[in-house]
Amino acid sequence: MFFFVGQLALKTTNDIKDLAVLKQESITDALTGLRNRRYFDQRISEEVALSTRYKLPLTLMLIDVDHFKKN
Repeated sequence: MFFFVGQLALKTTNDIKDLAVLKQESITDALTGLRNRRYFDQRISEEVALSTRYKLPLTLMLIDVDHFKKN
């Protein structure tokens, strides 16, 4: 019985680690290692919600970097 509980706990722990890795991969560009559009969309939603909740101003600054991928 205890062996089964231990194995189940280990599997659950490994599943949680795998989910964390998958989440990180889903929000990170594989080539550059930078956060991607999915991460930006998630974070901007969170920040807008916080700004609305606490009635604080929110400013967004976008910077366009020319020739970012140029070798």
